Amino acid sequence: MIGKSYIFHLFLFLLILPDSIYSQDNICLIPQVESMVRKKGTLSIERLESIHFPDEWKNTGNLLVSDLKELANLSVMVNASNPSIHVKKVKMQEPEMYMLEITKQGIIIEAGDQTGMIHAFSTLLQLILGSEGKELPRLIIHDKPRFSYRGVMIDCSRHFWTIEQLKKYTKQLAFFKLNTLHLHLTDNQGWRLYLDQYPDLAFKGTYYRTFEDLSGHYYRKSELQELINYAAMYGIEIIPEIDIPAHSLAFSHYKPELGSKEYGMDHLDLFNPEVYTFFDALFKEYLEGEEPVFRGNKVHVGTDEYSNAKKEVVEKFRAFTDHYIRFVEGFGKQACVWGALTHAKGETPVKSENVLMSAWYNGYADPKEMIKQGYDLISIPDGYLYIVPAAGYYYDYLNTEMLYKEWTPAHVGKEVFALYRYIAVAFCVSRKA
Repeated sequence: MIGKSYIFHLFLFLLILPDSIYSQDNICLIPQVESMVRKKGTLSIERLESIHFPDEWKNTGNLLVSDLKELANLSVMVNASNPSIHVKKVKMQEPEMYMLEITKQGIIIEAGDQTGMIHAFSTLLQLILGSEGKELPRLIIHDKPRFSYRGVMIDCSRHFWTIEQLKKYTKQLAFFKLNTLHLHLTDNQGWRLYLDQYPDLAFKGTYYRTFEDLSGHYYRKSELQELINYAAMYGIEIIPEIDIPAHSLAFSHYKPELGSKEYGMDHLDLFNPEVYTFFDALFKEYLEGEEPVFRGNKVHVGTDEYSNAKKEVVEKFRAFTDHYIRFVEGFGKQACVWGALTHAKGETPVKSENVLMSAWYNGYADPKEMIKQGYDLISIPDGYLYIVPAAGYYYDYLNTEMLYKEWTPAHVGKEVFALYRYIAVAFCVSRKA
């Protein structure tokens, strides 16, 4: 991402169906399901009075039942002995797979994991909403995602989102079967993380002298834990990001002695060993313990747009990147980074195995070379997928017609790849900085 702008990345999987499938009895599902077989007849929605879940999925099941009531005005009794909606846990070949069958008598859902069940409910909810509360078509759907990583990035630094707003957004992601919410928690415009050992950091990092009404907005640990647990109920993994060593101006307001006098106070001084000491302790506070705040499988360590003015600073940057990849891996996490290693081409090795890299601009990270080095890529070409309203340097909205007709995640900038496992998909929306 260009530093001026990136408030959300949406790892977009809303692949529109061909017209011939959309027009089939007016069945419209987003994203397209893998296979759908229509049968004669319909099921009256009035017959959907009860539901049964496997015991281990009851908590999420109850949440989905409340969504049926809220969004479709459909009330069902949970865990009835003769349910009209029967959810079964069965062995599936791949994660997130499900089967949904609508018969004359009711609905059968089969899934191998809880996320598969959530996706089946998203499909069912879309079918109910499309039916206008009357009749559901008899059909059998078998479905699984094309990409294991599908989601959104929200830049909470430049524009603060409340926990309740993020919860509502999480439900929208689940509705479209996305599975990742990447939170950009720190940048030049704000430091949104509260730390016990550095309590003034969040206050000074979110104070704006000329806009005091916008000051003081940050997340406490308990709030992030609440959000992460809530998102998990919908099958959404939260990826928290602390963007260092550039994009650090808000941090430098708290600790200016760690800012770079040569490259700007939005850069940490990588020649100062206290930078490592400080950020090791900072990451540790959120990663250690039996129930860490960052409880998900992935943690993003930033590494976006640091200066490459001199060879010595490039090598320091590469060493810094490698250090924090390995540091978060030491807590059992998969490390995520922004693509920057073409811009910062050098000799110092940077770990690539099992590292996720966001390929946002090929000049900063050449995707062919990054794949050759062993990185798994998230496709997020800024020219196609960034929205930055009123900024002038990106679009106010997506060119959806072009994206649906011409673009796939295999298009990373001007490069086109086969859809191998290392390509995921992304979409970015931003406010003007």
